[in-house]
Amino acid sequence: MRQVGNVTANIISASYVNGSLVVGGTVWPTLSIAQTGTNLTLSWPATAYALTLQTTANLGGSWAAANAPTVTNVGTISLTLARAAVRRLLPPYQP
Repeated sequence: MRQVGNVTANIISASYVNGSLVVGGTVWPTLSIAQTGTNLTLSWPATAYALTLQTTANLGGSWAAANAPTVTNVGTISLTLARAAVRRLLPPYQP
């Protein structure tokens, strides 16, 4: 059995609906991750243009917007990060 939890280890309701992860009753956009050399490219649908990727070095610490420019191309928003700099990633969130 697997469960989804928040940063304080509280269980959050989650299920799969039509191939998408539904967390707490909300369907989140799909986050794709691809490795190219020493970089990671993260992308999500351009329909989620108001969302931002956040990173942290410590799950219990502060989160901040990823320090990388986003690129929109053919319905997809993406950004590239150096693999060595990636520690923890949070799917796009709505501020």
